[in-house]
Amino acid sequence: MFEKSIFPINLKGCSGCGACIAKCPQHAITLDHTSEGFRIPKLDPSKCTNCGICKKTCPLKNPVKENTIKGVFGVINKNREVLLRSSSGGAFFPIAECIIKRNGVVFGVQYDENFNVFHSYSETIEGLEKYQQSKYVESDLRNVFQETKAFLEAGRDVLFTGTPCQIQGLKNFLGKDYEKLFTMDLICHGVPSQTLLQKYIKSEKVTYLNMRSKCEKWSEPMVEWRTRKKTTFERDNVNIYLRLFYLWESLRVACLKCPFCSLNRVSDITIGDYWGVENYYPDLETTKGVSVILLNTEKGVAVWNENKSNFDHFETHIDYVIKRNPQLVPHETIAADVPFYKDLEKLSFKKFCNKYIPPLIPPKPTFLEKWHGKICRRINKIKKFFTGR
Repeated sequence: MFEKSIFPINLKGCSGCGACIAKCPQHAITLDHTSEGFRIPKLDPSKCTNCGICKKTCPLKNPVKENTIKGVFGVINKNREVLLRSSSGGAFFPIAECIIKRNGVVFGVQYDENFNVFHSYSETIEGLEKYQQSKYVESDLRNVFQETKAFLEAGRDVLFTGTPCQIQGLKNFLGKDYEKLFTMDLICHGVPSQTLLQKYIKSEKVTYLNMRSKCEKWSEPMVEWRTRKKTTFERDNVNIYLRLFYLWESLRVACLKCPFCSLNRVSDITIGDYWGVENYYPDLETTKGVSVILLNTEKGVAVWNENKSNFDHFETHIDYVIKRNPQLVPHETIAADVPFYKDLEKLSFKKFCNKYIPPLIPPKPTFLEKWHGKICRRINKIKKFFTGR
């Protein structure tokens, strides 16, 4: 997957966090991309002094101290408007809003006008909305590690959100704990490259994309996407992009054996979907989403206590959460040995999808559905007879 490189770290295990790029004092490491489109560090040997700082900063070589979970809660945001905008139970927004009200800064992930996904920061509550909604693709971190440090050194509160590997990369870059730094990671499935998303966007001529629409039940995710001519709603197991995303072959190699899949989390707070919650709490209203929050540090507990009044919440058991979120525990996934991204580059997107996505077989209609169709057709014929239309 990765081209030959003289970089002193095994790039096959690289998660693309960019900590080594941000930390190198000689600026000898720059951002490059693999042929598949994944972020990767590239070393300029003419600038390198063999100081070893990149090795000391790499999360794979130097994992930070992990934490033990101190609380597990199911949450539903009380603010209906925020809940409907959110992918699940609206766990992120009140905590981010709290940081902003302290004259703080929140780092999150957004789309640009061309659906490139990148990290940025907001100093306003209004700016938080662009960080809501799931974006199933690798994020470009740009200069956010340096920006985070600058805000912390200036005495500002900072909430940094991202995947576990990005959180660990940030902490290794900073090199010390900051009292005013709060970190929030996601229960992460793994990431495809932005090349895959861009191929989908261009093929369908997408002008708007919501990968987790709540037009129906939260537990039955819908994708809403628009072109200039129409709006389409599709279930996640029908939408082309998400069907490709669910293939292990689309993910970064490091994601297949992620060292950060653990209950000993690196962040203060972990958030995710509480899939299967209705099996344990059948009386709970789950139509518009339920999140799970893991409190991993005392700092995380303090932030939760400050914000829990914004949620309908209940304490729950971690085993319930793991059942439908296996990414919380160590595991190794084996992808098929196929030229996934090479085919993406050389084939038309239609031919590529035909190769990697099995055709959808519509379910056979039930007896009632057959009769419902016959009755509707009969009624339409009668209307046409009397109205002439």
